[in-house]
Amino acid sequence: IVTIDRARVTVMEAETFAAHDLGAQPVQLPDPWFRRDFKAGTVVWYELRFDMHATATHSHSLFIPRIVASRVEVYLNGSLLGRHDDYAAPGRVINPLYALLPAHLLREGENELILRMLGNPMWFHGITRAYVGPSRELGTRAGRWRLMQGDVISIFAIAFGLVGVLALACWSVERSEELLWYGAILIACLAITAAWYLSLPYPSTGWTLALIFYAVIALVIMI
Repeated sequence: IVTIDRARVTVMEAETFAAHDLGAQPVQLPDPWFRRDFKAGTVVWYELRFDMHATATHSHSLFIPRIVASRVEVYLNGSLLGRHDDYAAPGRVINPLYALLPAHLLREGENELILRMLGNPMWFHGITRAYVGPSRELGTRAGRWRLMQGDVISIFAIAFGLVGVLALACWSVERSEELLWYGAILIACLAITAAWYLSLPYPSTGWTLALIFYAVIALVIMI
């Protein structure tokens, strides 16, 4: 598996692949957008290069643990592989990008991957390190990342909510302040997680983010 931690980036509105390298600048990956003055709707082109030491006999894949944009277009050696339009859906902010790289498009020696990303006014922007390797290995890794970054958060939030409801039910019988306190905290944790997922596709102000951040920290400390 090849790790790609360097890229070239271009910020321009071009729709065509041929213009992506005009004024490109080298960047180190991860490349978080909050360090730049990128606005919602900004079109960013990333150029990633990797080497194949032999002719590919089977498909490989591109895996990026975290990538956020309204639309991501993936090109391999000049050929468009596909467009990914669902990254702005609720709960998708921390899902990985996984794209198949057909063997017939890979070549021995240097290969070029181009990502065209349309910025979205979410909490997180940018691109992490990228990985290229056999589809079987990277597919397993992508599934594990998707589980840990997305599904586990939902599962724990729902579990907290159910335990909170149970605690409140016990409080209604025993009238214990501890049960009331923990029930309210756990249900609040579920509510905050739900609000987080539902608000991901929409612009969030700094005050909103700060409020949710400190609320989560407070819940963790109290639990």
